[in-house]
Amino acid sequence: MVRYVAEENPELEVECYPGIRVDKMKHEIEQRERGEPKKIILHVWTNDLRRRSVDYIMADLYDLVSSTKKRYLTADIIISGIIRRRDINWRKVGRANKEFEWVAEQLGTQYVDGNSWLDDRDFGQDGVYLNRRGTVAMGALFARVAAMTREDRSQQ
Repeated sequence: MVRYVAEENPELEVECYPGIRVDKMKHEIEQRERGEPKKIILHVWTNDLRRRSVDYIMADLYDLVSSTKKRYLTADIIISGIIRRRDINWRKVGRANKEFEWVAEQLGTQYVDGNSWLDDRDFGQDGVYLNRRGTVAMGALFARVAAMTREDRSQQ
């Protein structure tokens, strides 16, 4: 979903792990040396939602965000909501994103929902993956979120 978002936004650095689930991403964050980023946008839940219930994912999400905050003490952590797609019921996506927003509030992180930046023209013919137009839109959203300061967010 986000593999090419940095192409139009060189200020972003994207590490992509196709098909990764939350438990594997937590391990990746805990084990990999990445320096000290200022912002981390986590976007990993789409594949989990196809196979698991929202409640199950919420426990993993809470754990992943908590671990990321402990590993990167000075970084702003941003939870990216699940992008709607043809192979997942939109109600399930909406419920999950509402829960993601709640987790972000509880853990003092930011939540961003890319669905508000996308429309049907932003997806490929499969209705699952973003096309070039959608990738540009997601990149613009992530660049905007990454550029925001804590003060900017508190004034919203």
